[in-house]
Amino acid sequence: MATQPDPAPDTIEPGAPPEAPPETPVPEQPIREPGEIDPPGHATDLFSQWAIDTLGERKGKPDPFFMYLAYNAPHTPIQPPPDWLEKVKAREPGISDQRAKLVALIEHLDHGIGQVIAALKKNGQYKNTLTIFSSD
Repeated sequence: MATQPDPAPDTIEPGAPPEAPPETPVPEQPIREPGEIDPPGHATDLFSQWAIDTLGERKGKPDPFFMYLAYNAPHTPIQPPPDWLEKVKAREPGISDQRAKLVALIEHLDHGIGQVIAALKKNGQYKNTLTIFSSD
């Protein structure tokens, strides 16, 4: 009676747990205290600044990194900063208040993304960065 050869070492038997990848050192990350935060300012400005701060901390470090920056704009509540709303209303006389708020919120978001891209360029990180912009 013929016997089946042993499976190749790089194959996994059905139902067998996969082998764990070799341990890789995890870069030290800043520790943020758990819990609710309520800093002053508009969320878009805060998210942009936190991203810029993180990019600054990574400047000159050879290790690759991943940043997932998820703004909540332009979703409800539609609450653009007042100065952005006034700028839209001044530029677009007769625009409805609802439309002006949405336009201002999107322009404010665009500005925040531009600040993050500018930080990448300033830090010398831009040419080695893959930026994917997605919206729902």
